[in-house]
Amino acid sequence: ELPEILSANFPRLDRQNCTLLGHSMGGCGSLQIYLKNPNKYKGCSCINAVTNPCNGVWGPKPLTAYLGDNPDSWKKWDPTEVVA
Repeated sequence: ELPEILSANFPRLDRQNCTLLGHSMGGCGSLQIYLKNPNKYKGCSCINAVTNPCNGVWGPKPLTAYLGDNPDSWKKWDPTEVVA
């Protein structure tokens, strides 16, 4: 929904040349969005991004809380797994 909101509020925005940027968990989200929509964005930049939450020290706790206790169901939300 964010691209539509930006376009509505910034009519001169060139949506053909948009990139994503994220920090920490936002970097993880930016990577996920970019990898799942490669033709929609020109690029993605991440600062201190969490890139492999399935195998991170802290990752299983929030992934379990949000997605359940099946590690295989987490993979579609992990940028490293999406690339693999």
